[in-house]
Amino acid sequence: MAQTSKVRDHEAMSLPTVALVRILQAARNELGQLTDPPRASVPVAEDDWEQSLWDAGLCEEEWFLGGPANALVTAVADGNAKEIKKHALDLVHDVKAQEEDLWYLALLKSGLSLEVLHLRERLHAFAIQVLDDAACGFPDGLRHVDELRAKLDSIISATPSLPSETCSKIFGVARDEICDQRGVFLPSRLLANYRGRIGVLYKRLSSVLSELAKKPLTVESAVDLAWAYTQSGRPLLVLRSAFFVSRTVRSGFSSDPIFAEPIRRLKARTDRSAANHQGIIQAQQNLRNASTAQQRAFCMLDIYRRVVEGQLRPCTWTVLELRGRSGRLPEVASLRDQLVADGHQILQDAAQAILPAVRNGAAHEDFEWDEDRELICVGEDTAAVEDLADGIERAYAFMVGFDCALMALRAEMPELARFLDESDPPQGVRALREKEALNSFGSNGLSVRDWRYERGRLEVVLDRWGMDSFYPGLQAVMWTSRFLENLKEVAVSVRGSESVPIVVSRPALDAMFAVWDEARTLFPVLPAFVFMPVEYSVRVAGGQHDVAFGVVLRLAIQNTLAMFSSFEESGKSDVLVRRLTLVTIAIRQTKDLSGNGQCVGVDDVESLIYRLVEQFVKPKRERVPSVARYLLQKLTNVHDRLPVALPIPGLSGGSGA
Repeated sequence: MAQTSKVRDHEAMSLPTVALVRILQAARNELGQLTDPPRASVPVAEDDWEQSLWDAGLCEEEWFLGGPANALVTAVADGNAKEIKKHALDLVHDVKAQEEDLWYLALLKSGLSLEVLHLRERLHAFAIQVLDDAACGFPDGLRHVDELRAKLDSIISATPSLPSETCSKIFGVARDEICDQRGVFLPSRLLANYRGRIGVLYKRLSSVLSELAKKPLTVESAVDLAWAYTQSGRPLLVLRSAFFVSRTVRSGFSSDPIFAEPIRRLKARTDRSAANHQGIIQAQQNLRNASTAQQRAFCMLDIYRRVVEGQLRPCTWTVLELRGRSGRLPEVASLRDQLVADGHQILQDAAQAILPAVRNGAAHEDFEWDEDRELICVGEDTAAVEDLADGIERAYAFMVGFDCALMALRAEMPELARFLDESDPPQGVRALREKEALNSFGSNGLSVRDWRYERGRLEVVLDRWGMDSFYPGLQAVMWTSRFLENLKEVAVSVRGSESVPIVVSRPALDAMFAVWDEARTLFPVLPAFVFMPVEYSVRVAGGQHDVAFGVVLRLAIQNTLAMFSSFEESGKSDVLVRRLTLVTIAIRQTKDLSGNGQCVGVDDVESLIYRLVEQFVKPKRERVPSVARYLLQKLTNVHDRLPVALPIPGLSGGSGA
């Protein structure tokens, strides 16, 4: 009513309607039309939903109504054309920002999506009504404010039934099942859980990611993206960052590929960032072990420093570079000032993560703990532990959104992926290769509980590895050598086992790959002989030196005999010849590893298989069936004299032979 009275007091100063319409046209154009509602639905936890309402500002008393709308009423009453245009555009910018936040909230599976979308429609209609009324001089002041507030209050006061965590809703498994012993998410464990059902997992994730990921992702990328996208604790801030970065990069790179050069420089820091992340994990462990408020405060400060200086600093500077800034990576204090000066809401979110009291690197050596007030003191400035936690969450949300956008864009724009990868070192980015190596275990159905890679030795601890999964495990070990160029050996142990680890050398893995690469085109299911070099290495390392070669040779002969049973059904001699030739290659590769074969009769076996090959490369009319039967019988006789497989030390109980 006060605004209505003010309008009437200034009627003599009001501009003509035609002039007002012209002045307000820019704001109308800027407002535009509402975007389509989201198609995807992202599960959200109860606490995260409440936090998102706060992050959107919906719980604030004034929300969007306290500033530009009232300022526009005053400007129209004063007849100030410049101020009218300014405040009309301010109003529209605020409304569009709130409409975007409401779109993000509707994307979250809160049970209130329809109500949120209706509020968004009412807000848009309200903005149109305000501009219409402004063109007429606000004869009745601001209208429909109470209706809008009532709709907002109904959403804020609602108590939707939401889960306490969303991992099982999104991934179909409990959180602790897909995290390592430190509580860190390991995609390899999720892939292991879904071995043979990857299509089911992909369908689950696609329903969550479809708004951000416009093109199909690899399963591994979908897993990484879904985890980051949904598990931050500040989903609204993640969505803001992700869609902002996505729009920025898509537009800029489409105009000029060199636009993405700052992102390529950031990618070159991946290994450094991974090392910093390990420090954060250790600091989090220290926090869990802290026993006093002072210790917890110091641990939080350590985590904050590592997150903001080691992770957020290069990430936000990259975004500023994309928006036109140039120069060297600034210190945190200067970076915060530049984020604030940029003015964009998303960068304002990032700037809030940098606390003035503790933003300087040197300040971390000069802090004190005020036990009475429970505050960290740096000079005359103070910071609460809660402030550090909020800063860490905000920093993490911004960076997660950034990473999510790039993961989705790499699939959407292959040319961007190629550009970003052009400057990678020949052996690839170590942190990424290590993750791919671990994923090879998950893809083969084995869950990694812990791991370490140092000085060419990869140590992996599995939840279980029995004889029923022995060969998939060897295949996983082989793949680690494809991803880790400097790998010398792999040591695999089973959680809770007192046996020594199963160790495989690099030469054995390389020898197996040569056979495996050919075999995958010849067999629907890989037979045991494909794994001869590695199985021999495993058995020797496990103390079976005297019988190791005989055991794997027996399996190779067994596979050879089985091939002829299949041949009698299919009659494809060309395939049989290629398979038999591959058996001889596997035997030769294993013999080279052993030195002299370590088995009497190995040369005879090679000779017998070679003579079988000679028979079946001939046209059918020239073959002598009795010769083939004789050679097969000779192989059978050798097979029966060779040692049977013994249990392998280090495998899970009940593995058997």
